Amino acid sequence: MKKLVFSIMLFVLVTVSASAQNFYTGGSVGLWYESAGNTITATLSPELGYHLNDKWAVGGQLGMGVATDFNAASYILTLSPYARYTCFSHDAFSVFVDGAVMGGVANSFFTGSIGVSPGLMYKVSDCFALYSHLGFLGYKYIGGVSMAGFDASSGNLSVGGYFLF
Repeated sequence: MKKLVFSIMLFVLVTVSASAQNFYTGGSVGLWYESAGNTITATLSPELGYHLNDKWAVGGQLGMGVATDFNAASYILTLSPYARYTCFSHDAFSVFVDGAVMGGVANSFFTGSIGVSPGLMYKVSDCFALYSHLGFLGYKYIGGVSMAGFDASSGNLSVGGYFLF
């Protein structure tokens, strides 16, 4: 039995090591101030993904955030698996679209979404890339409120980086 477990672990390690150049990890951080409500929001969203080929990648993002108006705080935790299609690529620059399903909890209320988000990526080197998302087209459910449509506001702008291995 021990030999079987060891053999499986060795196989997984060799498989992952052989295709390690296809993995990427990184994420984004955010800080937002809204003067109307005197609210500050801070977010941290680590991400892990795998390039299936030159056009397709799959991954997931864990979102954590806190918003406060200095009287009360709201907390959010989300998980968002996605599929990424690279529409255009030239040298170090590429344009992609993420199709994602997100589910999470914000102050004991369910939050979720399904939709697409366009993005840009610039490979600074073989090991590091910068990316940006702007906009969302799809459906959102936040604390009992349903929303559908397209949103290209600055509230849907994210910027981050990836380490490529």
